[in-house]
Amino acid sequence: MSAADSAAAPSPLAARPELAGLTVWVVEDDAELRALMLDDLRWRGAVVVGLDSAEALYRELAVARCDIVILDVGLPGEDGYRVAEHLRRAASMGIVMLTGRGSSHEMAHGLALGADLYLVKPLDVELLAAALGSLRRRLFGDGELAGSGVAAIAAPEAPRWALRDDGWSLTYGQGPALELTTAERGFLRALMAEPATPVDRETLRGH
Repeated sequence: MSAADSAAAPSPLAARPELAGLTVWVVEDDAELRALMLDDLRWRGAVVVGLDSAEALYRELAVARCDIVILDVGLPGEDGYRVAEHLRRAASMGIVMLTGRGSSHEMAHGLALGADLYLVKPLDVELLAAALGSLRRRLFGDGELAGSGVAAIAAPEAPRWALRDDGWSLTYGQGPALELTTAERGFLRALMAEPATPVDRETLRGH
């Protein structure tokens, strides 16, 4: 199964159009479960795309958008909680978490990070469809659905090493700062003056 399972062609079994016109992306690394959800949502009239990781989701968001995203928590790489937090800051869409982690603590955590709904596996397709319909009414009413247009958002930047305080401290992303000695400051300033450019040994020795 590919990272993105697009569903452009309507299914001949689409006989229950309660989700007609709704664009739903399913981010689930279990290929069998993802296919089950895509088939059922397509049957209910939704326009669906299947994705198997946060990375695949961000690539898709660079060129398109959806109305509602269904997120598994246990994704490879960046987990569903971090994805939900980023989506809530960067885009306007409904977020449904569908996961096997069903404790009250896990649910509260997901909702606090930006999920609109938190559903627990095993999958109940009727409950999922009803939840999507309810969320659609709450978010969009009779207005235009977001998936009908195209808008891009940026994927989160990877953490980077950076010199702060005039080169006297070193940080990585949002982590704590590491204070540097005079020798370390000179060495790192020479290395980081032109990122991705090799620095010869003599230049480093001069610092």
